[in-house]
This record gives sequence, structure tokens and C-alpha cells, in this order.
Amino acid sequence: KLIQDWGSVEQIIESLPQIEEKFRKKIIPGLEQIPKSKWLATIDRHVPIEWDFASLTMSRECVATAKAMLESLEMKTHVRRFDQIFGRYIEGMEDAEPIAEVALETLVPKTVDSPRNTDAAKAWIGANPVGLHAAPGAAQTDLFGSAELLWFAGVGDQVASITPDIAADLFREIPGQVVAHDAKKYQQGTILMDTLLAGYVLQSGRANYTLRDLAIAYLDVTPPETPEQQTLALVRLEQVMAAKLTQEHQLNILTQMEQPLAPVLAGMERAGIKVSREYLEDFSRTLAATIETSTATIYELAGQTFLIGSPKQLGEILFEKLGIPGSKKTKTGYATGAEILQLLAAQYPICAEVMTWRELSKLKSTYADSLPKMIAEDGRIHTNYNQTVAATGRLSSESPNLQNIPIRTELGRKIRRAFTAADGFELASFDYSQIELRLLAHMCEDVNLVEAFRTNSDVHAATAALTFNVDLTEVTKEQRRYAKVLNFAVLYGVTDFGLAQQLGGEFSISEAKELIRLYNERFPAVKAFTESVVAEARKTGYTTTLLGRRRYFPDIHAANRNERMYAERQAMNAPIQGSAADMIKLAMIDVAKLLVGKQTKMLLQVHDELVFELHPSEKAELLEPIRDAMVHAMPLNVPVGVDAKIGNNWEEMVAI
Repeated sequence: KLIQDWGSVEQIIESLPQIEEKFRKKIIPGLEQIPKSKWLATIDRHVPIEWDFASLTMSRECVATAKAMLESLEMKTHVRRFDQIFGRYIEGMEDAEPIAEVALETLVPKTVDSPRNTDAAKAWIGANPVGLHAAPGAAQTDLFGSAELLWFAGVGDQVASITPDIAADLFREIPGQVVAHDAKKYQQGTILMDTLLAGYVLQSGRANYTLRDLAIAYLDVTPPETPEQQTLALVRLEQVMAAKLTQEHQLNILTQMEQPLAPVLAGMERAGIKVSREYLEDFSRTLAATIETSTATIYELAGQTFLIGSPKQLGEILFEKLGIPGSKKTKTGYATGAEILQLLAAQYPICAEVMTWRELSKLKSTYADSLPKMIAEDGRIHTNYNQTVAATGRLSSESPNLQNIPIRTELGRKIRRAFTAADGFELASFDYSQIELRLLAHMCEDVNLVEAFRTNSDVHAATAALTFNVDLTEVTKEQRRYAKVLNFAVLYGVTDFGLAQQLGGEFSISEAKELIRLYNERFPAVKAFTESVVAEARKTGYTTTLLGRRRYFPDIHAANRNERMYAERQAMNAPIQGSAADMIKLAMIDVAKLLVGKQTKMLLQVHDELVFELHPSEKAELLEPIRDAMVHAMPLNVPVGVDAKIGNNWEEMVAI
């Protein structure tokens, strides 16, 4: 601002009396330093250097080679602009005018008359792919929208407007010919291509997958703005994206997994899950009373009242007034995150109480108070499942996020009690047991891990026995707990510092480092596997799941060490986490087939768990087939475990 107002550093110093007080008081202490800093930052352009630019001229052969390389990498925009940018350096073109940039193609759909009915529309479509597109921004009141929602169909380069009824019929009657974008809420069967899902499979790390952006990325056209242009873009994207998916051996991920899963998720969203408003309101009152008690305890331990939710005030109380050691000063105050308080909780009661207060407050605001507002008129909560948010391949849930319902603490689990079965039904839960560790054993083929699962041993106890070099019968509870933390930490490429934190301060960083060394020594195939995954990611830029789903890691070669190491840790776990995601998706597709024509419904997917509303008359018929479908969704060379439970609510369930 000052440079813009005064033009230069020298002019700012000269005009100091006229500058605003808030700036002047910051400038005065550095009056001597400012000119020196400018001198240091200024490039001297008068150094006597001679340079012959003729040596930079490119031959025609060099240009052809460069363009061929860019073409092979599908950098079409760079190929198009090559002559414009480098024209003056190409042999024989030194004095030529810059070459004009080649214009992008603009999509020009041929508008045809609207078909009168579904039969007329199908006759026009024939055996061709048909793009179905709803004009964005219109209000939508039911499955296919209100009269304001405009639908368009595209065949070849022809586009016609159609009614919502015709669109619904086409989705239902010829789904195998339909190309659409984000069609989950419309489709009832598997369509030819959902460009949203295709974009996600091709590049799961994109920020967004709008039809407009995909058209720009894959079609090399000007942004399609009108509904007719967007419909035409859909038709063209199908061919281009199918070819790209085939080339990368990922077409099956789209056609056999993501697209068949979409109507399954739509059914789960429509079904929703029954939630007790009365229970949540009562629990909220209980939490309010408990928070009040916790607040009073904190004030007593602190010797004064203060805003507990303010990190700044909390830091001042803990580390200045009470003099608790181990503080970390930040720009805005003291660090008071969970990892800091956890290390101090055992020794300082106020830290433990603040953690309790935070848990109580979060349970009340995020769940007990918020969930009742999301209960629909049918008494159920209908979450929305996203297939294109998590780069790992996992599903995510929003409005509300039902994958985040607490389970780790006894108090948190009480929220799950609000989720109940409808009258005359029971809730059934099927949960993969230690699936990521089983996938690790399958992928790395470590003898000790594989043996533990094949003999149905306690894998954490077996890990402890090997890591601490004791007999399996002599493993203590503490050693098993350390081994459990270690087993999962290794999956995510934990550092010695990270492991020391996860172990709650019971181990120093050097001791945690020794623990990792011992683990790698006892399970050498695990270490070799994770190193090979990272090496492959460095070589190709991506990792793959067992079924071939890719995840790209552009930062795997980052100059910044922290960014590079973070990418390496992500890459290390990506094949395992992605394979677990693929496995439960395939299981959901298979289970959905078992439920056709049944009263039992699949309601929720929460990480490695599926929750059902089970009709008692179908219990004997469905329990084992559901478990069997999950077990055999993706064959592994170690047994796959599925824990099943039944109950009237999500928290109080009995194993079966």
C-alpha cells in the first residue's frame, strides 16, 4: 500500500511525517535497515556479461521432438501455444511476427424439435448414446424436479429439449445408453457413463468435477455455457473419457464399481435411518448439566473464571498463571491442542478436565443439539453420500456426516443410542474386522502376519510377542496396546515423533524410534512392501489398489522436504486404504442384490461397517448371505473377518 501511495522506499522515508501513525510507528525502528534490505534484494543489472542468444535457436527437428513429447503427455494446450511462445527462437523465424494462438473449438449443437413422447425420443436416439442434462440452478422439489427444471437430450451433435417425464423414462428404460453428470439422484439402474464419477476415477485429487471443468480439461473446447452446449459436451466426454479409462486400465473401476454403486447409495439416502428426537433432547439436557459441573471444576482448579473455549485465555491460565511446563508459544498465544493436553493430563487435573469439557461441549453442539434439526417429517435422517470427495476412494457423508458419529469413548457412544430401528424391525451391523491389516498381510505376504490371521490368532498380541521378544502367553495388556498402536501407525508411515505422541508420552522419541526399528526387524516384508510402494509412486507418480484404482501424488517429487515426506506417507498407505474402500463398495453392490424384493434395507455405510434395518422374518434368510457377500467381495490369501451384531439401536447391540 505504501509503495503504491509513495512510489519507492526512499520516497516513503522522505515523506515519513505525512504517513499514517499506524504505519509510521512500524517504519521508524527499521529506518536504517530498510535501505540496506532494498539493496540486498535488488538485482544488479549492470554486471559486464556477454551472452550469445543464437545458441538458443531451435531446429525444426528439435521442435517436432518437443511437440511429440507434449502430445504424448496430453499437454494439448502447450502444443497449441508452442509456436506462439517459441516462434522467434525457431530456426528461420527469428524476425517473424509471433504466430497467433490457435482458437479453441466452440461447441455448436444442432437444435432439433422436441420429441412428443418417450417412444418418439427413443426412436430419435436409436442405439446411440444419449446425453441427459438438467439446466442448473432451477428449483428441484422431487426426483425429477419441478416444471422449472429444464431437461435436454443430446445425440451426436443434435440437442433437443425434453420434459422431466421423458427424462425419467429414459433413465429407467434405456439406462445403458444414458450419459449424465452426477446422476445418482435420477438413475435407478447403471447408466452408460456418469461423467462426474469418470472424472473422479481418472483423477481423484481434483478440487472439483463440474461438467464445465471436465469439458475444458478433456475436450479442449471453450467453456460450455448454455445447457445445449453442456449436453453436447456430455456426449463427447463419453467417448474421450472411456478411451482414457481404457488406456489406464481403470474402466472396470467405473463400470463395475462406482456406477453400479450410485443407485445403491441413492436407495440408502431415500431410506434414511430413524432417530429419536426425544432421546437427543434429553441427552442434551444431561450434557448441559455435566458441562456446568465440569466448568465449575475447571474454575476451581484455575482459581478464577475465564473463557474455557478460548485457546488464548486457556493458554495464559495453564502456562502463565499455573506455571505448567511443556508449553509451546505460537503467534497467537500458547498451543492448547488435544496432543498437548493429553501429554499433561495425567499429571495436571485441570488439563484432563479441559479435555472432558471439550468432549462434552462437542457432543452437545455437534450432535445432541444439531441432529434433531435434521430429522425429516418421516422421523428419519437422510444423509447424502459422496463418491467424489475422498482421494482414497472412501465414501463420505454430509448433511449430516453420519460417518463421524462418536464411537471411541463411552460418552460419545451414547449418541449412537438415538439411532434406532423402525417399529417391527431391528438394526443389524456388519463390520469388517481389522481389514486394513488383513490387506497389508495379503499384499506384503509377511510370514508372521499371514500366519497370525490364518491361525485366527490375536494379531496385536502376536505382534507384541514378536516385537518385544516374549512368548505369546506372556504378552501383557500394555504390550498388546503398544503393538496395536504400532500396527496401525506403521500403515500410515508414522515417524518416531508421531509414534511417541500416539503412545501418549509413555515413550520418548528415541524409544519410539527403537520400537519402529524392532517392528521392521520382526516384520521385514512389511518394510519392503511400503518401500516398494513409495518407490513405485516416485517412478510413476501414482499408486494402485488391488483392483487397479489409481491415486496420483504430484508432491512426491516436491522440493520442500516436508511436502515430499507427507506425500510419501500418504502413498505408503494408499493401496491399502484404497483397497479397503474398493472391497466394501463391491460388498455393498453384492448385498444390494440380496435385498431386492425384501423388507430389509441397507441404511448406512460407516468406514468398514454396514448398518441394516432388518425384518425379523428375513433374519434366517439374510444374515449369513450378507456376511458371506462381505467376506468374498474381494478374495484375499488371508481369512476375512466380519463381526455381526443385532439390536434395537446402534449402540446397544448383541454379537451374533
